[in-house]
Amino acid sequence: MNSQILSSTPQDIQLKALQDFCQRTRAGYISYPVAWVILALVSNQTDQAFLTTHLVCLSSFALFRLLLNRLFSSLQHPLNVISRIRLIWATTLINAAYFAGLLAYMLTQDISPVGVAAIIIILACIAPSGALTFSIYKPLGDAFFAVMFVIPLSVYFIEGYPQPLAATLAILTGYIYISVTASRFHHDYWAYARLNRQLSEYASNLEQENRLDPLTGMNNRRYFDERLQVAWLRARRDRQPLCVIMIDIDNFKQINDRWGHPAGDEILIAMADIIQQTFNRATDTLARYGGEEFIVLLENTSQTDCVKTAEKLRERIAVRRFTTDATELYCTVSLGVASQIPNETLSPPDLVKRADMALYKAKGSGRNRVACY
Repeated sequence: MNSQILSSTPQDIQLKALQDFCQRTRAGYISYPVAWVILALVSNQTDQAFLTTHLVCLSSFALFRLLLNRLFSSLQHPLNVISRIRLIWATTLINAAYFAGLLAYMLTQDISPVGVAAIIIILACIAPSGALTFSIYKPLGDAFFAVMFVIPLSVYFIEGYPQPLAATLAILTGYIYISVTASRFHHDYWAYARLNRQLSEYASNLEQENRLDPLTGMNNRRYFDERLQVAWLRARRDRQPLCVIMIDIDNFKQINDRWGHPAGDEILIAMADIIQQTFNRATDTLARYGGEEFIVLLENTSQTDCVKTAEKLRERIAVRRFTTDATELYCTVSLGVASQIPNETLSPPDLVKRADMALYKAKGSGRNRVACY
């Protein structure tokens, strides 16, 4: 995946791909020092200082890449994703070139046939597996395969080892097979990543829609019930009061019967707007509870303050002239208030039930008023 495609890919997909890449390649970092130890054991290289020095270097590089891998997988890393990807690519290719250079150097030395065979086997294991592992980023896999083989193969030709043409054809055949397989995986991975993102966005939007009232745009009863459960537990822990206000539009059925449901819908939308303007704290939870009923949850609010705000809402609505396509009219609301510090004997539905009982008390007392449980 080149820079232009990376730049056009959403950052969350890029980050997920980087995390998957880091997870897939983690185990391969130790392959270089392990392969070097094997080569040291089977070759007749007697320079122990040379072998030990490069073993330390390969091991240090592996640890550095593991650390980089861990850091760059983090969501909170300050470096942007594109820069992280480029640094991962650079360290991968540098490590590959360093190891391939060591193998090429070994081929220039007087090593045993077993050592030459070991180099060929190591290349045959590391290069294809690495190219497939890196197939999330296909150009990196191709570059890795080329670096791992071109450097040692060039020395193989120069040093006059037997059957160089056969070795080249074998490598090219293997590369074609690996490239086709890696290309297929690369295509499927990124197609799946984009599809998965689309499905996640769709599910998130659907979940959001399931918590909204389509007419007024307010939260619905389901959302309110979920927030009430959370607020109840928090208030019980902190020993703070919870207040619920149940709001009902007076004589709303008559409005629908006389002026039609479109006019009633316009009244509901206007009511929702007034309620949202009145209760505007970040902790306030507002919802259309059903029909012409609205409900408000106020956290850490005394009953006195709750009643004052409910009365303020009632007054705002009582003096408001509502304009619809059918007519202009005045509306009033009745409000029921219930307040409680949560305890073990009550549940969240009990608080709503009390607010509903207070609402019926307000209705029975003549409407257009606030009543408390």
